[in-house]
Amino acid sequence: MKTAGWLLGLAFLAEMLRYMLFGRFVAQPDLLLGIVVVAALRLPAARSAAIGLCLGILRDLLAGNPMGTEALPITLAAWGVGVAGRTVYREAFVTHVLMTFGASLFKALLTYGIVHGDLGGLAWYFVRIALPSALLTAILVPLGDRSLRLGRSRRTGWTREHLRTLRQYEKQASFKR
Repeated sequence: MKTAGWLLGLAFLAEMLRYMLFGRFVAQPDLLLGIVVVAALRLPAARSAAIGLCLGILRDLLAGNPMGTEALPITLAAWGVGVAGRTVYREAFVTHVLMTFGASLFKALLTYGIVHGDLGGLAWYFVRIALPSALLTAILVPLGDRSLRLGRSRRTGWTREHLRTLRQYEKQASFKR
């Protein structure tokens, strides 16, 4: 519950930051989707989809969109990253960049399809809005995650508790031979 509160607070702050810093530009980084991708790489697919749904509804409420305009694409992107994240090395920086880029493109194109309903103007939208937004998101979110070290312990190395547990398992393994 504590993590959900922090996640909602961070998402609300990211949305306000996006509106304040990038509100005048056509291409904007999707920081909320970036938070969902980072969470999806660390959680199971079902939990990441639930987080994507909650944060997508938050965006719909803040932007005044019809319910589901952003929630459905963000939920599907979170579920896709959660499923794909089980087959890759999730701690690699390149993985974060590629997953964020792919999820951003997928979400932008799906949102375009939901809002417009046809493919007229898709090429213009892809080149002028979707691709630059996905690139900005793929650069800013992993860098921010690495610099802030969100969701990771700052302490590295073995503690006494880890070493004690390791010794116990070594003893059990040696007796079973």
